[in-house]
Amino acid sequence: MSLAQQKSLFGEPLPASSFRSSPVPPLTTVQATARNELNKPENRHPLGKVFQDPRPDFQEDSDLWVILLIEADKVDVKLWDALLGFRCVGTRLFPTEGGGYVIRPHIDPTGDCGWKSIEEYKAEAARWLAPFGEQVKELLKNLARKKASWKGDDGNK
Repeated sequence: MSLAQQKSLFGEPLPASSFRSSPVPPLTTVQATARNELNKPENRHPLGKVFQDPRPDFQEDSDLWVILLIEADKVDVKLWDALLGFRCVGTRLFPTEGGGYVIRPHIDPTGDCGWKSIEEYKAEAARWLAPFGEQVKELLKNLARKKASWKGDDGNK
């Protein structure tokens, strides 16, 4: 495949400038953050994807994110890409009263460890998650059940 035919993880043609070995500009979007995470050696394996939480600093929901990413990959690789990017930027999972989960942004006005604003999060969610709205709802609804089966009867994995 020629360089002109290569596509990004999101299916978009890669510009010729992206093949230079010059330093990468600061990452500010979900797409760029996911691409950066996937290029780390610990996420590459000859047998395929390595599923791990890219934000171990958010330990409270780390196991849930691993499960969510595994399940999203089964639905659509572009959904997995989007969710990985959202987690990398700073998105959390919180339980609902109905037994499922919701995705919420971690807001950090500096942008160092989260979304700069709720507006930034909403704009990116409209672009990357809205196309998968029903699938995301279903994954979040079933996440508690998946976690229970993933951990086994004794609660350990």
